[in-house]
Amino acid sequence: MSLKSIFNMVSLPPTSAVAEQHSFGTYYQGEKWLGNKYINPMEWSWSLMNDTLNPIHSTKPAASEKVKLVSCNSKVSCKNNCSCVKASLDCTAVFV
Repeated sequence: MSLKSIFNMVSLPPTSAVAEQHSFGTYYQGEKWLGNKYINPMEWSWSLMNDTLNPIHSTKPAASEKVKLVSCNSKVSCKNNCSCVKASLDCTAVFV
Protein backbone atom coordinates (compact mmCIF):
# COMPACT_ATOMS: atom_id res chain seq x y z
CA MET A 1 0.00 0.00 0.00
CA SER A 2 1.33 3.40 -0.92
CA LEU A 3 -0.29 6.40 0.71
CA LYS A 4 1.31 9.81 1.04
CA SER A 5 -1.54 11.56 2.85
CA ILE A 6 -4.45 10.66 5.07
CA PHE A 7 -7.82 11.25 3.44
CA ASN A 8 -11.47 10.99 4.36
CA MET A 9 -12.99 7.75 3.00
CA VAL A 10 -16.44 9.38 3.08
CA SER A 11 -15.39 11.49 0.08
CA LEU A 12 -15.25 8.36 -2.13
CA PRO A 13 -18.34 7.61 -4.24
CA PRO A 14 -20.47 4.56 -3.41
CA THR A 15 -20.12 1.35 -5.39
CA SER A 16 -22.96 0.11 -7.56
CA ALA A 17 -23.67 -2.66 -4.99
CA VAL A 18 -24.08 -0.06 -2.23
CA ALA A 19 -26.23 2.17 -4.43
CA GLU A 20 -28.46 -0.80 -5.30
CA GLN A 21 -29.05 -1.72 -1.64
CA HIS A 22 -29.70 1.93 -0.77
CA SER A 23 -32.31 2.11 -3.56
CA PHE A 24 -34.00 -1.05 -2.30
CA GLY A 25 -34.09 0.33 1.25
CA THR A 26 -35.47 3.66 0.03
CA TYR A 27 -38.23 1.91 -1.92
CA TYR A 28 -39.14 -0.22 1.11
CA GLN A 29 -39.29 2.85 3.38
CA GLY A 30 -41.49 4.70 0.89
CA GLU A 31 -43.89 1.78 0.69
CA LYS A 32 -44.11 1.64 4.50
CA TRP A 33 -44.86 5.37 4.67
CA LEU A 34 -47.60 4.86 2.08
CA GLY A 35 -49.15 2.21 4.31
CA ASN A 36 -48.20 -0.98 2.44
CA LYS A 37 -48.49 -3.60 5.21
CA TYR A 38 -47.65 -6.54 2.94
CA ILE A 39 -44.15 -5.61 1.77
CA ASN A 40 -41.50 -8.00 3.12
CA PRO A 41 -38.42 -6.11 4.40
CA MET A 42 -36.21 -9.17 3.79
CA GLU A 43 -36.87 -8.76 0.05
CA TRP A 44 -35.87 -5.07 0.14
CA SER A 45 -32.36 -4.79 1.62
CA TRP A 46 -33.06 -5.67 5.26
CA SER A 47 -31.94 -8.63 7.36
CA LEU A 48 -33.31 -9.90 10.66
CA MET A 49 -30.83 -10.42 13.49
CA ASN A 50 -31.88 -10.96 17.12
CA ASP A 51 -35.46 -9.85 16.32
CA THR A 52 -34.12 -6.55 14.94
CA LEU A 53 -34.24 -5.35 11.34
CA ASN A 54 -30.82 -4.22 10.09
CA PRO A 55 -30.07 -2.60 6.73
CA ILE A 56 -27.92 -4.50 4.25
CA HIS A 57 -25.32 -1.96 3.14
CA SER A 58 -23.78 -4.00 0.34
CA THR A 59 -23.79 -7.47 -1.13
CA LYS A 60 -20.11 -7.23 -2.09
CA PRO A 61 -16.93 -6.64 -0.06
CA ALA A 62 -15.70 -3.07 0.29
CA ALA A 63 -12.65 -3.74 -1.89
CA SER A 64 -10.70 -6.60 -3.32
CA GLU A 65 -7.57 -7.61 -1.47
CA LYS A 66 -5.72 -7.00 -4.73
CA VAL A 67 -6.55 -3.29 -4.65
CA LYS A 68 -3.54 -1.06 -4.11
CA LEU A 69 -4.06 2.49 -2.92
CA VAL A 70 -2.08 4.89 -5.06
CA SER A 71 -1.89 8.63 -4.63
CA CYS A 72 0.42 11.39 -5.71
CA ASN A 73 1.38 14.82 -4.47
CA SER A 74 0.23 16.66 -7.57
CA LYS A 75 -1.56 19.89 -6.66
CA VAL A 76 -2.77 20.74 -10.18
CA SER A 77 -2.74 17.79 -12.55
CA CYS A 78 -0.92 14.52 -13.02
CA LYS A 79 2.03 14.31 -15.38
CA ASN A 80 3.97 11.37 -16.79
CA ASN A 81 5.99 10.94 -13.60
CA CYS A 82 2.87 10.71 -11.42
CA SER A 83 2.37 7.40 -9.55
CA CYS A 84 -1.26 7.29 -10.75
CA VAL A 85 -0.23 7.47 -14.40
CA LYS A 86 2.54 4.90 -13.84
CA ALA A 87 -0.06 2.52 -12.36
CA SER A 88 -2.32 3.08 -15.42
CA LEU A 89 -4.98 4.71 -13.24
CA ASP A 90 -7.00 7.86 -13.77
CA CYS A 91 -6.01 10.60 -11.37
CA THR A 92 -8.68 11.44 -8.83
CA ALA A 93 -8.79 14.05 -6.10
CA VAL A 94 -7.85 12.80 -2.68
CA PHE A 95 -9.04 15.18 0.02
CA VAL A 96 -7.33 15.46 3.38
